[in-house]
Amino acid sequence: MMTETLEALIVRLVPYVSGDVVVTSAALAGGREVVIRQMERVRALKPETIVEVGTKDSVMAALLSRVAECVITFDVQRSPLLDDVLAVADARNVAALRLSDRQRGMVLERLEFDLAFIDGGPHHDQVASAFADTRRCGRVLFHGYGDPRREGLTRFVDSLTKGTVEHDPPFVWWRGEKAGFTF
Repeated sequence: MMTETLEALIVRLVPYVSGDVVVTSAALAGGREVVIRQMERVRALKPETIVEVGTKDSVMAALLSRVAECVITFDVQRSPLLDDVLAVADARNVAALRLSDRQRGMVLERLEFDLAFIDGGPHHDQVASAFADTRRCGRVLFHGYGDPRREGLTRFVDSLTKGTVEHDPPFVWWRGEKAGFTF
């Protein structure tokens, strides 16, 4: 099921945005198989609302929109391709917000969500801040683990309590005590 969903999204996007944008997005980085595994797991959780931190061009947000009722994605910068990607992908259930980390934290304090997706940057403090803002949902999926350009994410994930993480590079799942699901 997710294989067809991912392939259909790729076919839809590539004629309108650079193939490099699609291939380097979290939706394909690390290979189709690992992305499909993660998306099957996300779909099995039946999330109503997913929060994404680290929008970039919004390809992953468009993919996540296929398995959730609502995706709210946050970034400190707004890519010039973001609106085009969401429109071409027909991802009408995605809200893309450009906010500082502090503003994001204030919004997330009041928001109910079932899963967080952190597409990590190179700095440990950025990832730690995103995690602090999202961990209360009990389920966080990180992207970028093991990538030398995202050394901060790898260091942060490695510092998490043992027994709460599962590695499937470049993805890592974190589960809190109240999450109500197992790996």
